[in-house]
Amino acid sequence: MTSIARFVVMTLPLALIVAVTAGPKADSKTCTEGPAHLDEVLGMRTAPGAFVMNVNAGSPAAQIGLEVCDLIVGFNGEQFRNHGDLATFVNAMRDAAMFSGADLEVWKPSASYDAYHPDHLKVRIPLLQVARIGASTTFQVLITAVDKNGPADASGVRVGEFIHLVNGQKVSDMRSIVEVDQRIQMSAKQDGQVVLTLAQWKPVRDSAELKTSYVTREVVVKLGT
Repeated sequence: MTSIARFVVMTLPLALIVAVTAGPKADSKTCTEGPAHLDEVLGMRTAPGAFVMNVNAGSPAAQIGLEVCDLIVGFNGEQFRNHGDLATFVNAMRDAAMFSGADLEVWKPSASYDAYHPDHLKVRIPLLQVARIGASTTFQVLITAVDKNGPADASGVRVGEFIHLVNGQKVSDMRSIVEVDQRIQMSAKQDGQVVLTLAQWKPVRDSAELKTSYVTREVVVKLGT
């Protein structure tokens, strides 16, 4: 099941209701030798972040222009990778939005949802009882660039796709971006290749339940020794 995080702000003491299973805070170092990030291993650039699954009408999220299929990758100059996991990232973003305002770094899809471009949105959450930002998110990793003639390029990986599965394991079920890095490194070291299932997301119109949908394809990224 896809992990979902909801931004909820309560009266003091502050609390955040997050519908994800948060493991221990991720260590910035990986457990294997070699490149630290999946980007370096596969020859591409990625943006991990909080993918917007739903936005409530009239909410602060809707008012600032946050939309379904947007990807929040940072706020106030802090990147998702610095926080490691979705729950920690959402928690820190909530605090910033409440006390000083948060300048969100967001990747937004094109009209056809086959490309993404960076944007900025500013949000401030009022200090009111049961105040909500009005958005639900899940952990996703967007491919923002592919190195020419690198392993990802040779395998047909395309910019604008999301890494949905790594060797059959859902990215959204992983605890952090560090875990994604580690799984890819381990596969590269043991098998010399990584099997990626890539997804393209689109919103679902006129549905009371489903707000997003996606189609997937599988590629095998072969790595040099």
